[in-house]
Amino acid sequence: MSYNYWTETLLAMSEMLKRTLGRALASARKSAGMTMTDIVNTRIFGSRQKLWRLETGQGPFKWAEVQALADIYRVDIKTRSQWVDWAMRAGESGWWENFSSTVSDFRFGLYVELEQAASRITVCGGELIHGLVQTEGYHRAVIEQTQHTTHEELEESVKLRAEREAAVLGGPEPAQLKLILSEAAVSFQIGGESTLGKQICHLQNLNQRPNISVSCLRFGDGGHPSMRGPYTLLQFSEAEAPDIVYIESLDGGRFIEDPKVVQRFISNAKLLTTKAVPIKEWARERNAVA
Repeated sequence: MSYNYWTETLLAMSEMLKRTLGRALASARKSAGMTMTDIVNTRIFGSRQKLWRLETGQGPFKWAEVQALADIYRVDIKTRSQWVDWAMRAGESGWWENFSSTVSDFRFGLYVELEQAASRITVCGGELIHGLVQTEGYHRAVIEQTQHTTHEELEESVKLRAEREAAVLGGPEPAQLKLILSEAAVSFQIGGESTLGKQICHLQNLNQRPNISVSCLRFGDGGHPSMRGPYTLLQFSEAEAPDIVYIESLDGGRFIEDPKVVQRFISNAKLLTTKAVPIKEWARERNAVA
């Protein structure tokens, strides 16, 4: 499998989601006893034509507008979450392209799409906490200390990170996330002691969720199989969708899709799981030493 598989799959998925969301919006409006004119009069949309394009699955869909329609139609929280999820995944060019200064590399944009579509995500190693589980303070500190950005770019990055987390870990069916951290990631004083402390506390709280596992590879346990570089393994519930590995670097990310190579990463992740300790156990040991 190659980029062609994923780009074609995502395009087909996008068209399907547009039609599905369009039908759902039209049905909800009719169930609420409202006409298109009623909706236009709320001033959310400038014309009937725009609403018509949404209801016929043509888009473009903006999640904020879908949220507003959910408020008008008074749908339940599960339906609202599903609509927003569809809207974010059905963007004609990828919802992440609204963050043009943050997502300058198409490969990262494709990764964001795949991350959202994945049913299981395994993150191994690395010296940074993964973006999906960063606190806002930690994320700001990472950007400020590692990149040259304007204030506007920083705020855009903060918003993108929050929307990624909501898309992947929020909603009625969040992804299964396994985070295997290097002890370096929870030791570097990024943002200072207070910021790091809040980040570690956040990780401990996340570890209590049934769909999230956070563990740590301790310095004292010696080397581990992921020391040559961190990676993210994405796996999907669809039988025809191949597993994929994403590796990020300074010049952009790259994907590994060769099944034999991906299988080595899967085996590596299983081995790391046996070596890592739960984040709370690591924190308890650290506090005992302190």
